[in-house]
Amino acid sequence: LSFACEQIVYFLTIPAGVLVCFDYKRVGKTIFDFTGKTIIVTGAAQGIGKETAKGIVKGGGDVVILDLNAEKGEAAAKEFNGHADFYKIDLGDSKNCREVIKTVCAEHDK
Repeated sequence: LSFACEQIVYFLTIPAGVLVCFDYKRVGKTIFDFTGKTIIVTGAAQGIGKETAKGIVKGGGDVVILDLNAEKGEAAAKEFNGHADFYKIDLGDSKNCREVIKTVCAEHDK
C-alpha cells in the first residue's frame, strides 16, 4: 500500500497482478478506464479479489473470475450483470492452470 501526496491516490497491488487505484476523495470509485478491456482476477469469488473485480467493472471493464470455489465464483459472476465470467481453477495444479488459461484465451480473444 502506498500513498501519492500530489494526486491523493492509494495504490493496492494484489497477488493477481492487478493494480487498482482509488481516489481518496471518491473512495470506492476507480479512476482507471478499463473500457474495452477484459481483466483476469484470481480469487475474485470473495474478499479482496472480488472488490478488485468490482472496481474494474465500475471502470467499464469486464472480468474473468478464476477461483477454486465454484459456488461463490458463479454467484460473484452473476453479481456483475454480464460483465464477468467464471472459470474454476486449481492454482496448485499446473496442468489445470494451463487448460483453464487456454480456454479463457480462446473464449475471450478479441
